[in-house]
Formats: sequence, structure tokens, C-alpha cells
Amino acid sequence: MPVLKMDEVFELPQPKLVQHAVMEAIEQAMWSEKLKLGSHLVETDLAGLLGVSRGSVREALRQLELRGLVRYEPHRGFFVMKWGPRELEEVCSLRAHLEGFSARLAAERISDAGLARLEDIIEQMHIAARADDFVRFVQTDADFHSAVARSAEHSLLVQQIELFSPHLRMFIALSKTYRVVYPDLSAIADTHLPLVEALRSRDPLEAERVMTKHIRDVGEAFAKSLK
Repeated sequence: MPVLKMDEVFELPQPKLVQHAVMEAIEQAMWSEKLKLGSHLVETDLAGLLGVSRGSVREALRQLELRGLVRYEPHRGFFVMKWGPRELEEVCSLRAHLEGFSARLAAERISDAGLARLEDIIEQMHIAARADDFVRFVQTDADFHSAVARSAEHSLLVQQIELFSPHLRMFIALSKTYRVVYPDLSAIADTHLPLVEALRSRDPLEAERVMTKHIRDVGEAFAKSLK
């Protein structure tokens, strides 16, 4: 019996690993504000800086485009997404529906451990607020919404919610609009408490109402700050 070489049977994963590493590097540059909203992402420059092929950079940028973090303009290339009131309203309105539904399901399915996890995340928000660690606060806020979605025990819904999570998170971190709209980070952390109470009460309709209102209020506040 002939001996098959593994590289003759399976496609080697290195290119995807490189692509993922490039995506992480670009996202990190966004978070650290080395890349600003609207920055031009020149493929050849990125390839040289990161020591990878231009093809790997292009594929990474396409994936970031699908996630809503960059945009492509014909004959010009890729740019870090720069949002206006309309784009913000579109994402927030969709998230309000998705996360409202997830909260309704979570009220019926969340465990006591899940509730404790949400309370712990809110405490982590307060810790980040006291340390004035803005990036950590935004990440922890995203962790809270992800934990609620996972408590709904609906895998497809979780995928859709987490697909849109980076949009608003990156916008908030880069624009600094959070500081204008909500100068007191601890107060933002406390806005999540009514949802925990609705979930603890096992009230699906109230949980949905609270989550939907929370997302819409945030979206409307940010949209006004952009006008």
C-alpha cells in the first residue's frame, strides 16, 4: 500500500493563519489609534510593514470589509470605516432587534451561573471605569452583550450578533464619541443592571423591552453627537 504524504491529502493552513495574523495586526492598529477613522489602507505598504504578501493583505482586508471595519472604493482601495449617523442607525436598529430577541430567549434559559457571570462583567466594567481604561471598558461592555446572547442558547443568533459587534465597538473606540455622550463610564456600566434584573425575574417581554431600549438609546445618543 502506498504511503500518502500529509501535504498531498490536506491543504496546508498557513495562508489562512497569515491572513488571520494580518487581520489582528490591522485591528490592533485601529484600537491603538495608529489607524484613524477614514485612514487609507495601502496594500503594498501594509505588506511591506508586516512582511507578508500583498495577496494576504488583500484577503485580510476583504474579511475586515465583511465585518464592517473597512470599506472598499473602486480605483482607490480600502479605507478604515468612517461612520455617519445613517450607518450608525442601521447597525443599532438591527442590533436592537437581534439582541432584544436574544434577551427574550435568555430570560427563559439563563442559569444562575449565567446571571452571576453578567454581574461579574458589570463589576469588571466598573473596574475599567475607575482605572479610566477606555479600551478595556468597551471590550467588557461587548463581553456583557455576548454573554447575554450566549445565554439565549441559540447558536445562529449568537453568530449574527457577534458579526455586528465589532462595528459599533470599533466606532466607539476610535471616535471617542463615548466620552462625549457618556463622560461617566461607571454610569454606563449601571445602565446594564435593569437587564440583569429582568433576566433574574424570568420576564421575557421585559428583558426584550429593556435590551431593545438600551441599544436604541445608545444609537440615538451617538447619532446626535455626529450631527
